[in-house]
Amino acid sequence: NIEIRMASKLHKYNLDINGIIQKKLDERFLRESIQKMLISDPESDNFLVLERESPIENSIYLQVMYENEMFYIETRVIHEGEEFRHYLYKTLSLIETEKIFIEYYENQKLPDISIWRDITNNF
Repeated sequence: NIEIRMASKLHKYNLDINGIIQKKLDERFLRESIQKMLISDPESDNFLVLERESPIENSIYLQVMYENEMFYIETRVIHEGEEFRHYLYKTLSLIETEKIFIEYYENQKLPDISIWRDITNNF
């Protein structure tokens, strides 16, 4: 759908890849960046943070770390004042990880975090 694809272009995103910020990105670059996590050095940093200039359903970012053949996907949801909740989802699936990130990027849609683990107390 052209309208949906164009919607993501109207919002500014930053993609932090192991501490290096990419300001120009598209769906292909995002997918390739996630796929590269599978072949990166296990001893080095291996994370991505996708952040939009304004929250998506109160989510201020979506991030993923890849370690021991597992994707650890997290998001932080802000509430009134300084309140926030932090959620974690684990998956072995590259396809599922890509889908979550593409939905967030292309459609400005937060995944169903009701099935994610609330890890707010870790912060």
